[in-house]
Formats: sequence, C-alpha cells, structure tokens
Amino acid sequence: MKLTTQSMIRIAIATALIAVGAQLKIPSPLSGYFTLQLPMVIITSIILGKRDGFLAVGTYLLGGLLGIPWFAAGGGIGYVLKPTFGFLLSFLTASLFSAHGSKDNKMIPSLVFATIGTLSVWVIGMLYYTGINIMYLGKTGSYIAALVSILSLDLVLDLALTYFSVVIGLRVKKQLGA
Repeated sequence: MKLTTQSMIRIAIATALIAVGAQLKIPSPLSGYFTLQLPMVIITSIILGKRDGFLAVGTYLLGGLLGIPWFAAGGGIGYVLKPTFGFLLSFLTASLFSAHGSKDNKMIPSLVFATIGTLSVWVIGMLYYTGINIMYLGKTGSYIAALVSILSLDLVLDLALTYFSVVIGLRVKKQLGA
C-alpha cells in the first residue's frame, strides 16, 4: 500500500508527539523519572493504525539513532548501549498491539491490546536493561533490580496511563473519522 501525502503528514505529526512525550519527564522514586513517550505511542498508534503507527515509532527511533536528540537523554547510535534502549525499541511492539486492538474502535479490545503492548514494553525493556547491565556494563545484581522495577510503582502508573491513552486515542480517532 502506497503512502499518501496525508499519511506522511500524520506520521510526521505522530513522530513529533512521541518526541515531545520524551521531554515530559515525571519523577519516580525508583527509576529517577519516566516519560510520556509510551502514552504518545499508544495514542498515535490507535489513531493512525498499524502501518502508520509503526512507521511513526520507527521514524522516531531512526531519527534518534541518527543523532536527533529527542530521546529523553539525547540521541545517537551509542544509545543502543544504554540500558534503557530496550524500552524504546519495544515501542514498536506496543504500537502494533495498540493499533490492532483499536481496529473496531471498541474500548475493551483496545484496552486489552494496549495493556499487552505496555506489558511487552516492560518485558522487553527489562530484559534489555538487565542484559546490558550484566554483559556490557558488568554490573551484578541486575536481575533483582529488574524484578523490583517490574513490580514497582512505575509499572502501575504506566498501566494507568495506558487506560487514559486508550480513552484519548479512541476519542480523537472518532473525531477524525478515522
């Protein structure tokens, strides 16, 4: 399927919204802070659908890896060696799940699939986090730290934000007639 000018504009706007979400940092007692990137991924993927939502997230990742400093802590190819890069990478799966669940514009399937997407971010992100900490940075005890983080307040807040993201995404999608 060919990309239309309208699709490219929507993808660019969604990419920008995800980048803005990266700069909106909420303090966290365990991780220092977390951002609103994931809610933006969920909202834009619900609105744009599978292909365009995935392309928006992919564009965001590619731009950040090419040096655009729109990740929460900068950008550049070296970001792949940061323990938190797995969370960014897993936004691709969250995008697909969120878009899939919202194809019929119904709340329950949208919420279930967006929640699965959020959990996939945490599983992939924590596996990457632990792997980089142990294999690259030589830190010990990362498995325990990962388990504590998974069961932390951050996950609870991400799940709450997932709910609000689905509500917002479905409402905007309805208003746009998408």
